[in-house]
Amino acid sequence: MWCYNTQIMTLPDVEPKRSQSKKFRRQVWLQIYLPLALGIFTLAILVGGLLLNQTGTESVGADASLTMILIPVLVLGLIFLVLLIALSYLVARLVGYLPTPMSRIHRRLMLLDRTTQRLARSISRLFMYPGALLAAIAAALRGLASIFKRSI
Repeated sequence: MWCYNTQIMTLPDVEPKRSQSKKFRRQVWLQIYLPLALGIFTLAILVGGLLLNQTGTESVGADASLTMILIPVLVLGLIFLVLLIALSYLVARLVGYLPTPMSRIHRRLMLLDRTTQRLARSISRLFMYPGALLAAIAAALRGLASIFKRSI
């Protein structure tokens, strides 16, 4: 292998030991296994209750499962909705503060726009005037030639 300072770079033979502390295992249990187990347990109770009441069919079990899946999606949607409302409120508050700084920026942009248009107009004239002059001369010569043409 090529490395800087002509030293060979080696990879460790043993994978580093993962943190297996009591705190880490407890955190994994609380964040991963507990919510998963509670969701499965709640779904099992719901489906079991439907089957014991003799109203449970495959369709009802599927509907219950779909409801359990949709609840977290709805909660995330509500979080995003609250975030969107907060951003809208922030923008509405900023509108009152923005006109003064934005008017300065607008004036500078308008000045830049006028300067750019003036420069573009002067550059384009360099290319348009010779063509226009040649077209005018050609039209004048055609007009003179048509006077001296014989009419039949």
